[in-house]
Amino acid sequence: MKNTIIILLLFVYCKSTCQVAVGYFPFNNSFIQLSSNPERLILGDIRLQTNTFSYNATAELAPFVNIKRSEVINLYIGPGISINPFYNTSNMVNLYFLTLGARIKPLRTNRNFAVLFELSPLFTSEPRNNILRSNLGLSYNFKSKKVK
Repeated sequence: MKNTIIILLLFVYCKSTCQVAVGYFPFNNSFIQLSSNPERLILGDIRLQTNTFSYNATAELAPFVNIKRSEVINLYIGPGISINPFYNTSNMVNLYFLTLGARIKPLRTNRNFAVLFELSPLFTSEPRNNILRSNLGLSYNFKSKKVK
């Protein structure tokens, strides 16, 4: 529970003028992603599972640290937690994970568009069920307008 509170506080920290990125991972367990400013050193990320029954839908919360930032690629890493508040209310935590990802901005004319690639070992309460997950998705960074 402490981890969840810490992660939620990261989202609250994001000011109203921050940038927000929206992404979609269509493969395997599909997710819609909402991230705080992906160009900052530290960013927050929440993902909601799609294409599933509501009682089985999970949410993932994760803080990430950009370990390399450039005009074309950002490399990031961070721990996370997967919860399911609808299925088993006595133990909402499904698993923990550690993500290593790349935000690749291939279009020279529009660096807001990105292709995301991630590798995440998933850790469950039963070690034999741990797996290595890979994600491929698309994202768009909605930049805030600066007031002059």
